[in-house]
Amino acid sequence: MAIFFRVVFFIPLFLFGALSEEQYTRRIYDYLILQDNLSAVTESKQGIDLYPDSISLLKATFRALCQQGDELGAMKIFEKFSKSEKEERSILEALAWGVLNKAKESPQLEIRLNVLKAASFTKDVKALPIILKEMRSSSAILRSLAIQMASHFGDEPLRKELEHLLKEEKVWFVRLQVIQAIGKLRMSSMQENLKKILIHPKISLEERGSVQIALVNLYDDISHEELLSLIRSDRAALRHLACDLVAYLELVDLAVEIYPLVNDTVAEVRIAAINALTLLKKEESFPLIQYHLEDPSVDVAISSAWAAMVFEPKLGEKWLQFWLKAADVEHGRMAAAALSISGVRGIPLAFKMMKESTDLYMKATLAIGLIHQREHLFEAQALLYKLLLHPHTKEWMWEGYLNPLFSSLAPSRMKHREGIPQFPKVVDQKVRLELLSLLCITHYPKAEEAIRAFLKSDNWGITTLAAAVLLEEGNATSIEISQKLLKDADEKVRLQAAFLLALMGDSEEALPILKEAYPRLDREMKLHVIGAIAQVGDLDSIPFLIEQLKEPFQLLRVAAASALIQCLYH
Repeated sequence: MAIFFRVVFFIPLFLFGALSEEQYTRRIYDYLILQDNLSAVTESKQGIDLYPDSISLLKATFRALCQQGDELGAMKIFEKFSKSEKEERSILEALAWGVLNKAKESPQLEIRLNVLKAASFTKDVKALPIILKEMRSSSAILRSLAIQMASHFGDEPLRKELEHLLKEEKVWFVRLQVIQAIGKLRMSSMQENLKKILIHPKISLEERGSVQIALVNLYDDISHEELLSLIRSDRAALRHLACDLVAYLELVDLAVEIYPLVNDTVAEVRIAAINALTLLKKEESFPLIQYHLEDPSVDVAISSAWAAMVFEPKLGEKWLQFWLKAADVEHGRMAAAALSISGVRGIPLAFKMMKESTDLYMKATLAIGLIHQREHLFEAQALLYKLLLHPHTKEWMWEGYLNPLFSSLAPSRMKHREGIPQFPKVVDQKVRLELLSLLCITHYPKAEEAIRAFLKSDNWGITTLAAAVLLEEGNATSIEISQKLLKDADEKVRLQAAFLLALMGDSEEALPILKEAYPRLDREMKLHVIGAIAQVGDLDSIPFLIEQLKEPFQLLRVAAASALIQCLYH
């Protein structure tokens, strides 16, 4: 009915000759409100022919072309009025959305991924249809990213889709994202659904861990009765959840209820109970825990030795030393992981075994623990430095165990993962960057040399995914070292140092170097530069990004549009 009246209203205007500039402008915006983009563009062409210098009409035409997805036409119109008019935020946003509106239907995965990222940064209602569409995509990669984005919005349509995906999603890594999103959004209505998944006999180890974390996030409190029902459940996963909740909610007064679970028939439950009681420092529970120092499960035995380091340090040291010297190197690495989080009481043994052990990974894990304690600092730093610069070192990863509190450095066993190019290499570089960060934070004298060696390696794409790890602390040493490397003789080192500084937020020195080098870079490196600019979110970069919207490659135009939106919303 509303459309009919508008049509009736427009018809008489043609009976009186040419429309005025204002009438054309109003008609264009009316069509845009009705989402009749084609009519808006047709009307705008007629108006521009009659009033080519009208700023208001040029802006209306620009918006019509943006909404239709004619990014190149919109750019031409933008250039006509932007020279005489100050660039308004809404105009710049419309320009970016013009690029994204065309690209969102692209068959190319990488382009649609960039559109999805850009849309999520706006926190705008316009992003919801794009996120919802990609949550239903046939591409598991797009679904996975869209679900991550949905966890930052939490609007009802997205929540409903998460509920649907929890029941229907078959791809394991997408299911993990669904579960994590439900936990982040604290969707308490999904508690029972998650519990059913948790006790499913075919649940994978990774999925079970994600469900447990999500469930814990859904609890603000738990009644005594509900806790007892979990503790007495015939399902090990629910008994495990009871221990996690006691620790997470710091239910010191109810901790006595999980004492029987220290002797549970399932090793994971025994470990969960030991962890909870140790973290809550329930000393009276130690006789129960002590019994498991000789548990048939090595994971339980080492967990008990770690608990002993808290309650009876001499006993704990005796048993951890036993495992550190075990013939099975895997047991030794697990014991090193336990010792590295034992605090000041574990320092003497950690230093002793760091010097005596012949296993590089065990030594590194112990060194990390000592660095965190700021004890025997130089020796521990020197060991990590030597390991980082060793030319024949294999790819690395963090080894996890049945006890989620333990992790040790280990040779990588990572496999290729769909949607993440060179996934084992990405994990390796992330680990190395964490160690570099540790050297920087603790002011190791040779940290600059270690960082330079890392930047000189052929890892531009890897760095983009992982470099933020080095910079999480934003420490002055990392910034100072990277600033020195801006003057390095090797151009690759200079560029990567600038890239790292940009991610640290030090745009004053870094961004000019990246922008100056941009025309000489290949397409992949241009994408990294635009990504760094987006990360900084500097408004002074807007003219540079607008210029990149003229790039011949759609992927670069989409990346520039995404960066433009991030700068506007930073």
